[in-house]
Amino acid sequence: VTKPFSPRELAARVRTVLRRSRPVGVAGERLDFGDVEIERETQQTAFEAVRPGVECQEIDRAARKVIDDAGYGEYFIHRTGHGIGLTTHEPPYMIEGDTNELEPGMCFTIEPMINTGRKESVQSKRDGWTVRTKDGGLSAQFEHTNLMTEHGPEVLTLTKSGPQRGHKF
Repeated sequence: VTKPFSPRELAARVRTVLRRSRPVGVAGERLDFGDVEIERETQQTAFEAVRPGVECQEIDRAARKVIDDAGYGEYFIHRTGHGIGLTTHEPPYMIEGDTNELEPGMCFTIEPMINTGRKESVQSKRDGWTVRTKDGGLSAQFEHTNLMTEHGPEVLTLTKSGPQRGHKF
């Protein structure tokens, strides 16, 4: 018999599934629904910093400010995003020090991540897609793939069933 989880219990563990975080697990850990919402706000803020000609590090700085202001700076140990093209992870990188400017035609992700443990992850052997932190630490992440146009970014991975602007957990 499976015991139903309370919202608080569900909020305690988070994993990434199809570019969205979903709370699962047992209560008492650091992350909760509010923390997942901070992650979503971080992604939105980073996205709003994207425009043609902006340096990649500026996008990372916008995301880091939200996470720092929320008290999670020590848990933001991953870059904010990366280029995507012939390989899944390629330059440019949305991280401090990358002064590459985004240009129309570039594809890239915005995927800030809050990890309570180390940033290293392992991929599920069962489905080949689900990822968890290697040390079992909690994590919250949202990811979208974007195309830079002359007028600004276009999100390529929005779905009708996924979180939309203004969504609250």
